[in-house]
Amino acid sequence: MIILFTLLPMFVLTIGASLLAQSLPATAVRAPVLRNAQSTEHRDLGFWDDVFVCSDQDAVLLRRESDLFALSTTGSTNPSKLISSLALAEAEMVACAESGERLWVLLQSSQRAPFAIEAHSGKMAQFEIAGLKFPGNQSPGIQSHVIIRHAAAVIVMIAGGDRETWPRDGNRPLYFWLSLKSGKVVAFPIGWDLDYFAPDLQVAVFEKPQLRALERRPLQAVDVRTGDFVTDAPDRRHLNVVPFDWTDTQPVKPLYGRRAETGDRDYSHQLRHHCPARFEVSKDRAAEKERS
Repeated sequence: MIILFTLLPMFVLTIGASLLAQSLPATAVRAPVLRNAQSTEHRDLGFWDDVFVCSDQDAVLLRRESDLFALSTTGSTNPSKLISSLALAEAEMVACAESGERLWVLLQSSQRAPFAIEAHSGKMAQFEIAGLKFPGNQSPGIQSHVIIRHAAAVIVMIAGGDRETWPRDGNRPLYFWLSLKSGKVVAFPIGWDLDYFAPDLQVAVFEKPQLRALERRPLQAVDVRTGDFVTDAPDRRHLNVVPFDWTDTQPVKPLYGRRAETGDRDYSHQLRHHCPARFEVSKDRAAEKERS
């Protein structure tokens, strides 16, 4: 796939959340006159094989064959070359995460298992899947990821791959832990499924394979800072938790708590980079949400 990338100045209209709007007094104001946006600069950056916007870096990553470039979104300089690696050829950028001076890029490819590469040094971290055939009848991909910046780590969920050699029934996912400091990778045992996080996101709780029919799956807690297993899993019956949702890769996470009266869970906080912002949910509003 070839991408023609053109850089244009952008004007952004930010609309506050409804919760914030409800907390402010209503005031009648005259709306500004709408005008056509004017482009002050238009630069043709040519053709690229892959483009990825690092939203928290004010930068765009661009790949041409096996070369990786960066383009600042705040200046007018041309793309600057970062690294060259044969592994980049034909690879698709999925996410990026920084820790100090390091910038890790998560990639997937039809020719190999997904991997991460540090954009300044070229150091690679492999998400190895033993026995998986390449190329197969389908390619494994990074289906989801959770970046925990204050713990300098990422949990990666990989699914798909060749159906005949995929190590888990039904092509169900595998999970990996990546240190953003060292590039160390921990492959979690096959059959584990990420379930939820502690309120500060520094402990992840996985469900392990069921031991006996009709019993709950046992839990295993993991220290997100180190990838080590820990003995005590946060009890979601008594603590607020952050449920894992594979469709949600945003930095703002919902923090749920249990209502003592009914046992139901309420969405009562938002969590961004381990800092909770609390808001109250009325019982009537929660009940209405449940009925809908």
